[in-house]
Amino acid sequence: MRSLPSRVFGVLSVAGYSDAVQQLRSRDYHDLSPPDLTLIDQDLTRGGHQDPGTPKKVVPGWVPLDLRPRYQEVFDRVDAYFNVVESHLPDVEYDRIPACTEKKNSPNESRPYINSVVHIKQRTWREVCGNLSSDTTRGSELRLILDKIVPGLDDSIDVHIPFGLHDGVQNVREDNQNQPVVGIMYHSAFSPITVPFAMGCTRTLNRAKAYMNSPVVGWDDFVQAHYTCNQTAASINKAAFRGRAHYKRSKYGTCCGSTCQAACDYLDNGRLFAHQMGQEYPDMLDAVVSNVEDFDVGLKPSNDSFLAYPQQLCQYRAVLNIGSNADWAERLRTSFFGNAVVMSPRRAPQEFFSSFLQPKNGPANWPIKPDLSDMMQQIYDVTHLQDTSSLIRAQRVFAEEYLTEEFMYLWNQVVIEQFFVRAKEYKQQGRAAYMDMNRRASRTKYSEWLLGLEGCSDITSKCTHRATIDPAELLHKPKSGKAGTR
Repeated sequence: MRSLPSRVFGVLSVAGYSDAVQQLRSRDYHDLSPPDLTLIDQDLTRGGHQDPGTPKKVVPGWVPLDLRPRYQEVFDRVDAYFNVVESHLPDVEYDRIPACTEKKNSPNESRPYINSVVHIKQRTWREVCGNLSSDTTRGSELRLILDKIVPGLDDSIDVHIPFGLHDGVQNVREDNQNQPVVGIMYHSAFSPITVPFAMGCTRTLNRAKAYMNSPVVGWDDFVQAHYTCNQTAASINKAAFRGRAHYKRSKYGTCCGSTCQAACDYLDNGRLFAHQMGQEYPDMLDAVVSNVEDFDVGLKPSNDSFLAYPQQLCQYRAVLNIGSNADWAERLRTSFFGNAVVMSPRRAPQEFFSSFLQPKNGPANWPIKPDLSDMMQQIYDVTHLQDTSSLIRAQRVFAEEYLTEEFMYLWNQVVIEQFFVRAKEYKQQGRAAYMDMNRRASRTKYSEWLLGLEGCSDITSKCTHRATIDPAELLHKPKSGKAGTR
């Protein structure tokens, strides 16, 4: 066990709590200032959010009365995701019907990027290609979602929607169909052409472990059944993490393009780093990577017993949301219902609710640097707060507003509506006019700001040397020899 140097971890007094919350508000997502709105022509504003003087978007008649006050903020963000995604595509071609892809179509890509195409017309849907029924994780859940939301759409909507069912959707270099893909999350490196969609995932049919699933249809009852605490406050003053690790070639928190950083050693794998910190600071962090023995890096397995995620949320002062595939953990949506402060890296992949976590709504999560370099300092700060009730209350208010079954249905319906509107505009205006209107840098810049998307300047490599064999290969590869997933 390593002792804590006082010069690194400062004591947070009761008087300093309000200052800490204020600091949290100011740093939550990004340091970007709003772009100069005068750069954005009024005739380019879709929903009125870009210029205070532009009329608000008229709420469509299909939106239920009780959800109409929420429509504008949902529309603004869905519109922003389409703007950002279109800026990543090599071109934009809404005048073609998207097709499912296979790995053989793009031999340099690791997996198909369009798994299903769904045709929505006159409030009904049919699968044009793919097989949602055979995908028992997200495909079967998507069928349930479409059955629920499509009948409530405007009957004029007639559109083909490409869906990606993997964690990330690659911006393929070969046979790119130049349309946004609807998927689980957006990330500038791992999933840059995805418009987030509230998707469900069935991870297990074992009823004893049903809490590991994340449905959309039936979500409210699911939360009540699996994520309701019997105790009113945390009883263990530590942060907790449990999970499996996978081989990762890139540094945790890396971003995109020329700023991508290769992993130097196992400490650049976020989950393995958390495991080691748990061994060095057991009085602050209870972290276990269940398959740590698969990695020949000298880390010792933990003797701690298995702890279900709902127990972590109810019993611990904080939980770490450290991702694996694409630096992402699907459990985040279930994390806001317990007694634990949710600690999550900034610049993590964005789901449908991520852009609503911004400070104006209160500190709904406690941010960590993208590369986890200040993780232990942040854990120390949280575990030395004498009262976290305000933070927990903010998380629960956030969940009540943005993590309900009804809100997810609305978000998904607006995504479908926006795909239809853009395809229609593209066909009516022609490619040149559409591209001139929608690919303006000012529009993309505003959209990135609205969504809380950040740059990558604070990710730097700490490698002091490079071996003949890449240390990432040497130290991250499981003993089994399997590369695992990203």
